[in-house]
Amino acid sequence: MKKFLGLLEKICVIFAVSCLAVMISLNMIQIFSRYLLNTAFVWVYPLTMLLFVWMTFLGAFVVYHQKKDIVVLFILNKLSSAPRLVIQLITNVLVLLLLALILWQAPTLIRQQSSIMQIIPLPRYFQIIPLLVGIAGIFLDSILESIAALKNLIEKPRGVVS
Repeated sequence: MKKFLGLLEKICVIFAVSCLAVMISLNMIQIFSRYLLNTAFVWVYPLTMLLFVWMTFLGAFVVYHQKKDIVVLFILNKLSSAPRLVIQLITNVLVLLLLALILWQAPTLIRQQSSIMQIIPLPRYFQIIPLLVGIAGIFLDSILESIAALKNLIEKPRGVVS
């Protein structure tokens, strides 16, 4: 599972960076075209927004997987190991429940988004795909974290010497 998540992270990084490169290139061409050639492309803005959505949601998984997200650990760091692991497990279960709910609704969301986008001839569900990929990655990552925390919680009492 860790190898799969590592591969998914690499793929998401490649896609997110590619989206950024395409967005920058398209907007540079748009600026050049508008100011020097007095011609604008109407499809640049909607395509840039679509690529931005893809970059953001795929990047969110990468940030979460690399543990670069913002967490406030002030109170948690004041606790001993066992309560910290219990809180981590509770948090992970709540995250898993929320993500499972979203993933459970994914088929309905995709069916509701079957119309074609304006200007860009793609189905609207193209905007949801990166969200679902990112959520699925975070879901799997949270499962691994929960298993590790549970394993540490179970092993702690055996290591305690009275």
